[in-house]
This record gives sequence, C-alpha cells and structure tokens, in this order.
Amino acid sequence: MKNMPFILLCIVSIFSHTLHAQRDSCFDAKKLIIPSGLILTGTAATYSNWGQDLNSSIQRQLYTPGKHTKLDDYIALSPCAAVYILNALGNKGKHSFTDRSVIIGTSYIMAYPIVIGTKEATGILRPDGSTYNSFPSGHTAIAFASAEFLRMEYKDVSAWYGIAGYTVATTVAGLRMYNNRHWFSDVLTGAGVGILSTQLAYIVQPWLSQKLFKRHYNNAIILPQLDKNSRGFVLSIRF
Repeated sequence: MKNMPFILLCIVSIFSHTLHAQRDSCFDAKKLIIPSGLILTGTAATYSNWGQDLNSSIQRQLYTPGKHTKLDDYIALSPCAAVYILNALGNKGKHSFTDRSVIIGTSYIMAYPIVIGTKEATGILRPDGSTYNSFPSGHTAIAFASAEFLRMEYKDVSAWYGIAGYTVATTVAGLRMYNNRHWFSDVLTGAGVGILSTQLAYIVQPWLSQKLFKRHYNNAIILPQLDKNSRGFVLSIRF
C-alpha cells in the first residue's frame, strides 16, 4: 500500500494536464470517464483483498500450465498499423500522415513512462513469479492506445473499425493472462492508461504539430519497441 500515493499522483497529473488543455479545446471530458474508471478500478483491485481474490480466480480459469503463445507480442500494434495501411490503400482517416503520426507517437510517449514508472514503484509480482513488475500491463496499454487511435481516425467512416481494434486489444489483454504474465487488475489498468493516453494525444496534437513541424516531413512515425528483454521507441523520418 506504500506505493499507492505514486499511482494516485500519476492519475492526478493526467487530470491536471487534461483540464489545462480543455481551456483551449472543445474536448468532451466525458470521454475520460471510462479510461479513468479502468485505471481506478484496476488500482483498487491490486491493493484490496477482493481484487486479489478476483485476480487469483480469473488466473486459475485462464492459465493452463505448459501452454503459451507469442501472439500477443505480434498483434498489439496491429490496430495502429491498420491506420497506415488503410490510408495507403486510399481509405483516408481523419488526419494527415504527419498529424496522425504526432498523435500516436504522443500517445505512446505518454503511456510509456506511466507504465514503466508504475511498474518500478509498485513492484507487484507477476503471476508466473518471474519478476516484480507486473502492474500495469505494458502490452495491454499499447494495444488499447492503438485501438483507440484506430477508432478515432475512422469513427466517422464506420464504427466497425473501432470494434475491430478493440477486439484485438481485448485479445492481447486476455493472452497476457493466458500466458500467466499478468493479473486481471494489470490489464484493466493498462487498458485505461492506453485509452487515456490516446485521448490526451488528440487534445495536444494541434499545438504539437504546429510547434514540431514548422516544415513538414513527407513521412514520420514513432512506434514503441516491446520485447522480453528491451523497451523503447523507434523513430522513422523520411525527408
């Protein structure tokens, strides 16, 4: 329980930046209710008896010893990739290449320190007993950030794009538990962090695009690098 103040500080920081950005934006604060609720519920579950009982119960149902898949490593970024593929095929989304790259890059950059910082501060043991950095789930955060990105870019075209993205993200969350790498509360909080990061990225995108791209690049994209031994970002720019 000693690390609870750190988690709450992260949440308060997110809200403070959001409220500040709202002064110059027509952003609807109601959109923050669901991701914030996921973060708060996941955090409460991590530090409560009922939450730990729920985690153990779900883990017993999902995990089968000896069974493991790496599918979650490969599909977490697929909703993000879909946005670029769809645009390349002529199915245009809401933003230009540069602007959408700013959005998803900002989302990942915001989510990354929150996830890593919280992992190090809380020191929650993974279900498989391997390391003390279970809470929250980084894979799930990236997957849901990507899913919300896909939904936002194509919500005016069809709701099915968002449904597809969130189906993939939910699959990633389920596989993290199936692989015995995360508790239910880990993926719940990770989902909230991912969605909230993308929502905040859409708020700050107009300002960032103006400041960062006084000259426009033909191609620019920032993607997270997630694997078992390393974490970071890959920046690709074509002038």
